[in-house]
Amino acid sequence: MRRRFLEAVIGFGAGIIAGRYFPVSLEIWAAAACCAILLTLGCYLFIKKYDLQGRGRAILLSALLLGAFWYALGQYPGALYPELAGQNVSGQGMIISYPKSSGYSLSFAVSVDKLQTGQTPLKNLKKLQLRVRTKKTEDFMPGTVISFRGTAEIPSVARNPGGFDYRGYLANQGIFYQVDCAASDVCAIAESGGLRRMAAGARQRMHDGVIKMLPPRESGLLLGFLFGDTAGISAAEWEIYQRAGVLHLFSVSGLHVAFLLGTVYFLLSFLTAGLLPRAVCGTAALILYYFLLGWKVSFVRAAVMVFLGLSAALTGRRKDAFTSMALAAAVILIIQPGELFQIGFQLSFAATAGIVYFAPWLESYRLGKALSIALAAQAFTLPLIAWYFNLISLVSPLLNIVAVAASALIAALGLIGALLLCIFPMPAEPFLAAAGFLLYLLSELVLKAASFEWAALVVRSPSLPLVVACYALLTILPKLPHRRPYLRFLGQQYLSGLLPKARRPWAAAGAALVLLVVLLGGLGTRGGGMEVIFLDVGQGDSIFIRTPQGITMLIDGGGTPASDYSVGQRVIRPFLQKQGLEKIDLMVMTHKDLDHSEGLLELLPTLKVGAFLMPPREGNDETEVKLLAACQEYAVPVKELTVGEKVQLGRTAWLEVLNPEKGDKDKGNNHSLVLRLVYGETAWLLTGDVEKKVLAEMMSRPGTLGADVLKLPHHGSVGSFDPDFYEAVSPRAVVVSAGVNNYNHPHPQVLQYFTDKGIPFYLTKNSGAVITRSDGATLSIETYLQQ
Repeated sequence: MRRRFLEAVIGFGAGIIAGRYFPVSLEIWAAAACCAILLTLGCYLFIKKYDLQGRGRAILLSALLLGAFWYALGQYPGALYPELAGQNVSGQGMIISYPKSSGYSLSFAVSVDKLQTGQTPLKNLKKLQLRVRTKKTEDFMPGTVISFRGTAEIPSVARNPGGFDYRGYLANQGIFYQVDCAASDVCAIAESGGLRRMAAGARQRMHDGVIKMLPPRESGLLLGFLFGDTAGISAAEWEIYQRAGVLHLFSVSGLHVAFLLGTVYFLLSFLTAGLLPRAVCGTAALILYYFLLGWKVSFVRAAVMVFLGLSAALTGRRKDAFTSMALAAAVILIIQPGELFQIGFQLSFAATAGIVYFAPWLESYRLGKALSIALAAQAFTLPLIAWYFNLISLVSPLLNIVAVAASALIAALGLIGALLLCIFPMPAEPFLAAAGFLLYLLSELVLKAASFEWAALVVRSPSLPLVVACYALLTILPKLPHRRPYLRFLGQQYLSGLLPKARRPWAAAGAALVLLVVLLGGLGTRGGGMEVIFLDVGQGDSIFIRTPQGITMLIDGGGTPASDYSVGQRVIRPFLQKQGLEKIDLMVMTHKDLDHSEGLLELLPTLKVGAFLMPPREGNDETEVKLLAACQEYAVPVKELTVGEKVQLGRTAWLEVLNPEKGDKDKGNNHSLVLRLVYGETAWLLTGDVEKKVLAEMMSRPGTLGADVLKLPHHGSVGSFDPDFYEAVSPRAVVVSAGVNNYNHPHPQVLQYFTDKGIPFYLTKNSGAVITRSDGATLSIETYLQQ
């Protein structure tokens, strides 16, 4: 069965991908799309009717070029005002998304009516992201018309592997600037009387009622389950749900749609048996729920598919799940083409495709419907979860059978209770209490299942070809039973000489097993050689090392003194997960300053560590006491290093300790560990925060300081500027780990010295992570941000 509409939507999606990765001008895409449309019209007017193949190709080409044009058109406003960052702007518009809490501020999207900088109007920016320094979510509900003024900013990008690209996330929604505002600079002008504002008021009453009637943990879970509002779920608990593979419970989708329609149909069964009134009322209920939720791709996908199913039932036509999926994708991508690159869109459609395409094949092997659906959804989302989250949950298939069954009852109780909160609050409490109790039981089951060490595998991000190969394999598997004669022929022709006759029937199974091993093995493969990555942790140091034998080391962990921002959990841990690591062989603290040590303290409770290396302790220092206590609590052996010691890192690499000397009286910066990493003919000199005094002492000691890469001491401060030392090291490249600071790091004198010498100078503040690799003879350097 040819599904022309499905093929056209796939072509449209492919065009969106082309528009993103081949960023030619908007005019070129528009011209190409117009030519393709004319070609398609020509095919229909002048080519014989029976040439359906030619028509199909023309339609596919038109869809592809239209997709590229549509994506480029949506991204066009982002290039209009590159100088806007840092300027004061003022404007007026309507809030179009529910506010999200982030620490001490709220962020939400605004549909802009007026925007200007000074007296200059900015006409082409239709949406902005506002960040308001307040916690009062009730003041910023969708439908509220506001005036605002603040500082325009370009959203941040990922600066290290594994980091979150907030700029790309917003750009996919057609938002290219955010405005930072004080609460006093945002003023409500009017409240829209439309459905958006009415739904926002109803949701606020539901939110307040749930929080009032349930304990904090259960209320947070229920609000996440009903509305996708996960602000009340702790980061630690969220990570456990991720490890268990049940995060989809907080992605409002088909389960909620099914229950909502079932409830409407049940209530209307007492009044009418007609399908049309039920379909109309069901559609109205879905529209109302949409405004309660805001834009949720998973819900829109499920709602469109259900709407198409209702239409098919009303018209007496056969329902086709693939066409329904294609229509849902088309609706979403026409409204917001950038959604194609969002995790939610990809996981939602991958899970649905697995259930529609793969589950019937699994069910044919008598696995049962519930298990087949769970396994199919897991199989089709697994490559994406490995790509984005570096996890493969082993307990997810069986756990999801229980979770989905419980969720149906939770949805029933929770939605009825939430609806009663808006109409007659008194009877709502028993329903909400029952839903909260079920969520508590389900949560305890999830926590128990995820607590087993084998519950999930941490994997390195697979390559794009591997992800494509996995989906190709999943697509081919259900078709293999129809190719048995051909496969048997191949086995007889090519395997008869390799396998004994008794084993020939297992040829296909063996080949499939080998293929799976190769694919899964690809999740953990990496190229040989030494890898040294200078992470961008702002004003601080953190260096990751992986040797050719796979030994891993983390030197320093950055930190943000006088701030609640956790560099260890927000920057370094996502990087390590991207590498597929949940254990570090060696953790090193060069010295106790918080911009080097705080991140290590944050990582120790959640990261397995083989050994902790540090300079001789300085005494009763608070940071050292906390770190040593954490090492004792988590059974991490501690070793103090001094000059002359060597740490062997496999067969071909080692660390030489160049500072501090045994028994030295230095404290603070000059007590830093200085390490020289050697692999083959290449070397890295990692200098901590030592200053001129220690630099001079190291030059007077026997041994070499020579290195290909020099990590400048003390973030390039003038207090560590020593041309004689630089001459002794004779580096081919220099790295400075520094962020925005008030210390004048790196000092202009330092920058000028290396500029005059023609030595490449890499500053993490500008380049993001600096990635160096060596095969023992040659050295390559790249930066995570394109400069």
